[in-house]
Amino acid sequence: LKHRIRRAAMEGGRGGNEDKSGGFKAPYRCLLPSESVGYIVGKGGATIRQICDESGAKIDVSRDNATPVTLSDKILTITGDVEAKDAAMLAVVNKLRELHEVAEEESSCFVMLVPESAAGLVVGKQGATIKEIREQSGAELSLMKEIIKGMQDRALRIDGNPDQIQDAVSRVQAVLQETVNRGNLTAANFKLPGAGGGGAAGISAVSDDSRPWGLRVPEHISPSQKSQSVARFLVTQEVGGWLVGKQGATIKELTRESGAHIDVKSAAEGFEENERFVEITGNMDGKFRGILSVLCTVETKPKVPPPEHTIMVVPSSSVKLIIGKAGQKIKEIRTVSSAQIDVQKEDDVQSEDWRVLKIGGSLEARVRAAQGVLVRLEEQAMEDEQIRRVDGTRIGMPLQVAAPSRDRGGYGGGESGWYEEKRGPRADRRGGQERGWYPQTDAGAGGLGVGPTTERQFMHALRNSGEDAVRAALVNNTNSTVTLCLPSRAVHGYLLRDGHIHSTAKQAGCRIDVGHDIPGTRNVALTLTGTPLNNSLAVLFLQELMLE
Repeated sequence: LKHRIRRAAMEGGRGGNEDKSGGFKAPYRCLLPSESVGYIVGKGGATIRQICDESGAKIDVSRDNATPVTLSDKILTITGDVEAKDAAMLAVVNKLRELHEVAEEESSCFVMLVPESAAGLVVGKQGATIKEIREQSGAELSLMKEIIKGMQDRALRIDGNPDQIQDAVSRVQAVLQETVNRGNLTAANFKLPGAGGGGAAGISAVSDDSRPWGLRVPEHISPSQKSQSVARFLVTQEVGGWLVGKQGATIKELTRESGAHIDVKSAAEGFEENERFVEITGNMDGKFRGILSVLCTVETKPKVPPPEHTIMVVPSSSVKLIIGKAGQKIKEIRTVSSAQIDVQKEDDVQSEDWRVLKIGGSLEARVRAAQGVLVRLEEQAMEDEQIRRVDGTRIGMPLQVAAPSRDRGGYGGGESGWYEEKRGPRADRRGGQERGWYPQTDAGAGGLGVGPTTERQFMHALRNSGEDAVRAALVNNTNSTVTLCLPSRAVHGYLLRDGHIHSTAKQAGCRIDVGHDIPGTRNVALTLTGTPLNNSLAVLFLQELMLE
């Protein structure tokens, strides 16, 4: 095993696999106690410079802005050839033992960093890889279950004498280099916090304590609220069985780890009989993790070469949204993910209801691309849900006005419409229940006759002029619907609590319904139904209340 792993690291691949690393050599990274930094660096950098000169490696110690605030240690990074890194790492271990006065026959502890996305490969199937490394090196290895807060890595503790530690580190690094050579780890996986990239507006890359790598859930989408979009992948029956595992053990573990619901089912009509859909549902954060878990698990299927492409299946109706105007949306996903995304042409579709996206690139790139596509699907689901909830009026802008209509049905989805004891002939009757509030108005009546000229004086006089004066100004009986998006705290903690919604509806002469919270925001939809002047007055009154 020792010779095989070292050969893989030095020759740049496992067996005959193509080297997709672009020449990138995985660095050795370890945690360095803060109190040890001065001793390792030496006066004026003399000690660390000597280690570099003697080993031929380059050593960097993280600065404060590249070290998570929750981590008391510094991060030491060693780069260079395998032999140079081994020699430098052994010198660092000996210096640490010297500092802490560890006897020659005693074991010491060394903590190296392993990218979260490669942790499963280091452990191996049922722990086989890490067990072999223990047996061959003589060191004790323990991989932490949780990633380090603020990083995309797990800590791997190694206990033993200097030679045992060096041997174990070298073997683990060989596994990481092998993964790099296959294109499943990149330089981004070894970057320090604070050296992260970014992305275009709406979709951006992230490496943090909540997600080893991938995309950040955009701010306009709630990461924890259950959503309607589905991440759907096409796999062979054999791969589907691998994901399910014996008696469902694997898929249960994937579900537990990601927090999403993962299901393997027969593909839709039009696809091959031996093909399966892998569907991931739940909240956005869980689905993002589910995509990562599923694609990583597919990657590690034994006795088959890792897939060069990931096949994602999306509803045909969503393709235009994913591509965007002049291909802008899909170009953004390609840029942020570094993946190649090919959209199946209409002439080649297996099913009228579904289209296939062929995603190529490294494992990390494919994960990011799939997450980017899911963001677009979620945006469409949110839009469809808002249209259903607001009775044809789209939410998205701070203020939108629906087309004029004589239907006084208004917004029927709200849980807390306002009710007036006096039942007028304009009350909305649905199944015997009256919703909202409509005043009795007399068309053609005179104006308000408000005297003050400043806006604030005008608003104050208008709000206190009484219902009759306001009704007299209503000359247009054609109803329209206006939807306002207001902060939830303001609506529930002030407007509703103090009765301002009810009083505004009466003063303005329109109906006001309070809807549910808008998905992915901290806003509430208020729907106003009445004449244009009714609604305009209500908007002015509500604006004045918000200013107050």
